[in-house]
Amino acid sequence: MQTLIGQIDRIIYQNNGFFIAALKSGDKISAHYYESDVDHLVNAAVTLKGSWEEHRQYGRTFKAHSLIVNQNELFFFLNRVVKGFTKKLTAELIEKYGTDGLIDILDNDIERLMEIKGMNEKRLLKLSTGWKQFRSMRLLGEFLAPFGVTPALLRLIAGAMKEVKDPIEAIKNNPYGLMRINGIGFKKADEIALNMGLKTDDDRRIQAAMEYTLGEYCDQEGNSCIERDALFHKLDQLLSLGHHDRYDEALDDRLREGSITLLPSLKLSPTRIYEAEILLTNEFKRRGKSKNEPLTDDLETFLKSQSLTLGEQQYSALELINQGCGLIFLVGYAGTGKSTTAKALLDLLCTRYDPNLIMTCALSGIASQRIRERSGYQSATIQSLLVKFESQDTMPYKVILIDEASMINSLLFARLIAKVERDATVIIVGDDAQLPPIGAGSPLSDAIALKLAPTVMLTQIYRQREEQAIALIANDIRKGMIPPYQDEYEDFTFIPVELSNRHALKNM
Repeated sequence: MQTLIGQIDRIIYQNNGFFIAALKSGDKISAHYYESDVDHLVNAAVTLKGSWEEHRQYGRTFKAHSLIVNQNELFFFLNRVVKGFTKKLTAELIEKYGTDGLIDILDNDIERLMEIKGMNEKRLLKLSTGWKQFRSMRLLGEFLAPFGVTPALLRLIAGAMKEVKDPIEAIKNNPYGLMRINGIGFKKADEIALNMGLKTDDDRRIQAAMEYTLGEYCDQEGNSCIERDALFHKLDQLLSLGHHDRYDEALDDRLREGSITLLPSLKLSPTRIYEAEILLTNEFKRRGKSKNEPLTDDLETFLKSQSLTLGEQQYSALELINQGCGLIFLVGYAGTGKSTTAKALLDLLCTRYDPNLIMTCALSGIASQRIRERSGYQSATIQSLLVKFESQDTMPYKVILIDEASMINSLLFARLIAKVERDATVIIVGDDAQLPPIGAGSPLSDAIALKLAPTVMLTQIYRQREEQAIALIANDIRKGMIPPYQDEYEDFTFIPVELSNRHALKNM
């Protein structure tokens, strides 16, 4: 093994800790570096141990198996990596306290740095925060680097575990705890765990795989639960163990711990999804049965004042809200007047409540903007509302209209409903024949099927003329009826095509 000493001039290429660089001498080197960002090495004097090789793209390159920064290591990291330490301040501190003494002060008695000329509390706080972040990341880096953790992943882990007293010990005890970090799934945690030496049939691995498999199935399939045998089959595909007795043990542990719930049907559900759907079921029932004071004694006069002419189905929705119903589902296909009806409902409620106490919302920003434009009332995305009122028990609104509800999964719907004031009026608008939500559960369709609250179904097409076929034909098909497709329309023509001996032609 050869030794090469030089000063890094520039980084030519880098990827997840591996880099190729040019030295001031012109020599090229390749190495791995996990202590901090590779860019911090520019202008650093380094000692490399390795051998020369011919790189197909960069030519003669020294492939290093080890890299040591030659200058004072503490000076290098404080000056280049830790925020707040300038070159002048770093040199002054090391000269005054010595390397070991300064590390002890930074770790245990950083207030002593107030002795330094020009130091103030604001600057000291910045130095203290930077040192703690660096210290934690460096120790984590030294521990995790051998297990295939990239610098980007290291920063993610360090940031997520900054409040953990001893993150290294926590990872040693159960590396699958990393799955709680947003951005790290079972496969990455499993890779780290196996690199750490965990056996493939370790209890922690099987339990983590079970929770991951159940959660993935529910999210991808849209279901809230799974049969036991189906879950075990999916575990076999993931772990290749085939030990159903071990799966039973892991399942018993998850059931006792409470992360998985056994349903009366004997199916298994992630407890977080089960609890969300129980909350939705109870809230839909309660709010649907609640009654407020009637809004007006003369609904017809209100409609005339608004210059509104509504169909029979639309009018029934207004009657429900006028009678004080606490929650209704307003459901209809495209073109059936959901937007018109929704605005009429909000205008009716506005006779009692200030417009500032009325909020409309939807899953997407585009849908939220469309509600605002069509209704004239304030609107927001569901996520922005949840973030805005995260620290409060409920949102300060007396009326909540939720649009495009068919797109909302059980977990998000439960979070939203839990934030709505107990006596607020809720209007849930959607099309239960649209594509299901991304994630587990289909609350709108289930609530309608189970008749959890008053539901108004809008079926009459208003947006399309009789001479236009698309919505009319689609509407009939969704009802299970054969539409009059051979009639004449402006936007649709049916052309019958007859092929003699069709099957023989197909086989050719």
